[in-house]
Amino acid sequence: MEEYHKISERLKKRMFRKIPFNTISDQFSSLAIDLQRTGQKHYTALSMLSAASCEISNKTPLKSAYFFVHAGRIFAQSALQDEHETQYFDAEEFVCEALDAFVQAANVYEQQNEFSMCSTLYYELGSTLEILKRYEVAGDYFMKSFHFASSHPTKPIPNSTEPSLRLSLGSQNQSTATRYSNQLMSTQVNSLKQAIHCYILTKDFELVTKTTDTLIQTIQQQLDQIQTQSNTFVSTQLNFHNATESLLQQHFVYTCIVHLIVLLIQKRNQEAKEALDTLVSWTHSNVDMDDDVDNYVNAARKKNENCFLIVQSRRKQGPQFAAFARDVLPLYQDLYEACIDNQVKFITLLIEEQLQHYAQQEQSSLLDMLRHVYENPLFMEAISTNQM
Repeated sequence: MEEYHKISERLKKRMFRKIPFNTISDQFSSLAIDLQRTGQKHYTALSMLSAASCEISNKTPLKSAYFFVHAGRIFAQSALQDEHETQYFDAEEFVCEALDAFVQAANVYEQQNEFSMCSTLYYELGSTLEILKRYEVAGDYFMKSFHFASSHPTKPIPNSTEPSLRLSLGSQNQSTATRYSNQLMSTQVNSLKQAIHCYILTKDFELVTKTTDTLIQTIQQQLDQIQTQSNTFVSTQLNFHNATESLLQQHFVYTCIVHLIVLLIQKRNQEAKEALDTLVSWTHSNVDMDDDVDNYVNAARKKNENCFLIVQSRRKQGPQFAAFARDVLPLYQDLYEACIDNQVKFITLLIEEQLQHYAQQEQSSLLDMLRHVYENPLFMEAISTNQM
């Protein structure tokens, strides 16, 4: 790496000589491009890190963040090697370097109020660690992604007339604001879902409980926000709007069930009762809406055409919740009662012969754990021992 050392020599201070950080950064960047073409990934990343350091000294932090991100991605890819990304290098330094580069980039973006970039980087970092089966740390980075996507508002959209994004009906800015808002909501939900997945794999049920509770509250807030924004949408935006709402509703039901099962696993019966009540109340309110929707439609037609169109579209959502209320919800009510009464055989029967047919993704493995908890009183103790 003669060229790398040659460029590095120019960073040494000499009397009456100002270090040209901008020029040296460009040289490291050009070197990184050449090294990447020849497949020398490690030295490519090192050159980018050197360029990032020069940009920091040159007081151009966003440029430094750019180089940190690319270096981090190269280190992450080096940690994920061949065999369909199921195995990774023994070289621990690749993972450490990737972590350090991503975190430095995120710190820069945070200082520059580029919070959406922080969220994106932490999500990417969590995804890499998840592939590497470092689930606990991955879950923590997914939570960082959620917090940056939800706690910190990003810069206002250019040319908006009101900071709250209540823009004029049908304007281009409104469409941009709506899509941006939906992107933020999607990032929040996906980050929490991935964190829950990681915490389930580590069997940290306390963190699963906290995170599912956060996701339930987040989805409720997003659904309320969509309801509030409904009257500002023009008819051409309603299909996209309704698809988002329908997807959130599915996430809500799925997460409520996961939350309920995890509470039952921990035998936190009072909280499980509250979780079940929330699911029952929400489901019935959505099913009941279809029963008296005609009266609301007539009133909505007189008041606002947009509202009328929204209600009409919601009428089509009734059947999916009606089927859930009829076929699935009673089974979870029976499961709760069986757990309260410690009816082991009935719990096993419900799970193996009925609920597993409706279970999705993590729900299935959690139901198996719940069955083991009641069949073997030492099951949770064994899990706790393995985690230590």
